Amino acid sequence: MKTITKISLLIFIGYFFTEGCAEKMPGNDRLILTINAAKSYAWINLMPGGKPSFHFSSEIKIQNDSDEPVANLNLQQITMYDDTVEVLQFKPVFINRKGGSDNIILPNGIKDYSITSPDKINIDRLNNLKVINLILKFSSEGKTFNYRIESVKIERVY
Repeated sequence: MKTITKISLLIFIGYFFTEGCAEKMPGNDRLILTINAAKSYAWINLMPGGKPSFHFSSEIKIQNDSDEPVANLNLQQITMYDDTVEVLQFKPVFINRKGGSDNIILPNGIKDYSITSPDKINIDRLNNLKVINLILKFSSEGKTFNYRIESVKIERVY
């Protein structure tokens, strides 16, 4: 009887340390993507008749480099930096350019997306900035991927 208990315990421990922890292994929580960002635009609207506001837009191509589909891809947030100092975070509008809300990318598949800032972001922390760096945080079913866009010039529109 003691032998059966010991064998059962060893099997349970073996399962726990191999199969049971597979999702927690390093690298398993990261999306495997290649992102190609076309020109990104940032501007501060200073036109008369309205409150000054910050705007951002970009077009990107996302390729799924993994062997599994990326389902429900979401751009959770964009964080803006002045060099390495965080200035602002916002939830962007993330749209599949082919239409619809299909954010599933098959293995080795490529999709085009447009990104825009939400309407009228307050510019209090942006007044003196001329160039920003951005980190785009993507997610899909518990996995994440960060993409950095460097040196985006902020235009002033009068």
